[in-house]
Parts: sequence; C-alpha cells; structure tokens
Amino acid sequence: MGALDGAGGFVSKRNPETPLTHDAIAYLRCFGFIAWRQNSGVAKYKGEDGGVRRVQFGFPGLSDVGAIHPGSGRYVAVETKVPGKEATKEQREFLDEVNASGGVGFVAHNLDELHDELVRFGLLEVGT
Repeated sequence: MGALDGAGGFVSKRNPETPLTHDAIAYLRCFGFIAWRQNSGVAKYKGEDGGVRRVQFGFPGLSDVGAIHPGSGRYVAVETKVPGKEATKEQREFLDEVNASGGVGFVAHNLDELHDELVRFGLLEVGT
C-alpha cells in the first residue's frame, strides 16, 4: 500500500500490471465492449481537521477489469497478471463465481491471451 504524501494526498505504489490493465480496457473497447478498471483496496486521505480518513473500495478478489459484451450483455471479468504470476485464491474464487453465474471470468497475461479467451467464450469470432 502507498502512503500519504506531504500534501495529504495518497501516493500509490506502481502496480506492474497497470499497463496491461489499461491495454486490456482499450482492446475491449475497440470491439465495442463497455469496459472499466475495477479498483479494490484501501486509500487514506488527510482531512481538514488533520485526521486520516480510511476509505475501502471494492473487495478482495475483485478482478482488475470489468466489461459488458455488446451483443449479449454478458458480464466479463478479467484478472490481468504479468507473465509468471497467477491469480490469488480470492481472485480465482471471484472468477469462478462469475463463470458459475453465467458471466465470463478469466486471467490474461497479455493481449493475445485476452483475445484467445474472448474467442473461447464465444464473445469474439475467430479471425477478428
């Protein structure tokens, strides 16, 4: 987790998966998906009274990317990971819940894998 900077703002540590997450969102949007970053964690803010306010958002295991398929309206959850890294237990459980509920959830280590998973789940046609 990051720390408060001198001005009372939150400074986050650079997540090595952030570039892939941004690329995945852009890629999905190119194919008409509504796609967004799903942050989870805790932020600390310094209030006007000098106290620190803790704000929690999301929940453990929430995927990095959420999306809606333009044709079917299916919810898509993408957990982005740098090569060599795998989903945590909580992340895997979330993806499993999404799949069990009729959505699509998977891990992507690069855009080729993202594309292949979308094809495998029938959300993109082969050759697109």
